[in-house]
Amino acid sequence: MLAGAKRKRLKDEAERDERERRRRQEEALDEALSNTFPASDPVSIEQPAPPSSNRGSKELWAKVGDGIRR
Repeated sequence: MLAGAKRKRLKDEAERDERERRRRQEEALDEALSNTFPASDPVSIEQPAPPSSNRGSKELWAKVGDGIRR
């Protein structure tokens, strides 16, 4: 019986330590996030779509192809 009580106490302490570790981690993440503001918009890796007047234009696609081949 005594061993079971000790095991339960150790388990409770481990769970309490884990909750405290997670709480500290969440606070650190929240602080880090708040330190990133205000920030500029991230750089986009995608190119914007061409204006609708140029879509499908053979000259535009020729220019794009020339730029890729260089």
